[in-house]
Amino acid sequence: RRPTWPPPPQAPQPWPQNRQPQPQAYPPQPHAYPYLRPHPPPPHPLPPHPLPRPPGGGLAGGGKRPRDESLDHSSWRRDEQQSSDARIRVEPSRSAAGGQCNAKQLNNRISDASGTEELLTLFAAHSTSLDHIHAGNLWNKLGKQNIERRHEEQLEQLVQRTLDLVSSCNARALANIAHGVAKCGRRSGVERALYAAVAEAAVRSRLAGFNPQDLANT
Repeated sequence: RRPTWPPPPQAPQPWPQNRQPQPQAYPPQPHAYPYLRPHPPPPHPLPPHPLPRPPGGGLAGGGKRPRDESLDHSSWRRDEQQSSDARIRVEPSRSAAGGQCNAKQLNNRISDASGTEELLTLFAAHSTSLDHIHAGNLWNKLGKQNIERRHEEQLEQLVQRTLDLVSSCNARALANIAHGVAKCGRRSGVERALYAAVAEAAVRSRLAGFNPQDLANT
């Protein structure tokens, strides 16, 4: 029997009671899976609100530029930073004159001193807070200056203070003290006692920490 085309329509078959429904073909229906329903597109963002024009027709009409708060804030921070830097530069000199500078500031001021008068003035103002590093730096700087007779009294006070600090000196401080005192050219009994104390401290430490330069200076 030859088939006919198109085939004749067939009557629908009844759905069996024991047959499970087949899953729907991909993509699923939106009503079957609500969580897969596509979200609506986000609304178009509104344009930023323009700055209000100042009265007078704006820049073209001779008006003023709108005030920018960020510029004012940055300029305030810049002015604050400049005033802070100026205060930091001024405070060491004020504190040094008032006897309130710390050890690092005092050592920096000794290194930056330009003459015997300034060095001895720093010693007189901070003699109680002087440590072995300050003493070594002072004598190292004084050895390069021109010592006059009017400085002898202050130098003797510095020698006495250095005698109290010799026991806590390291190798570099001992070498700077011995070399600076020798360069000053003083030969009194107080300086001899200081030489003896420096030598005793160096021997007691068995020359620990002395490099060739320190040994030559001592």
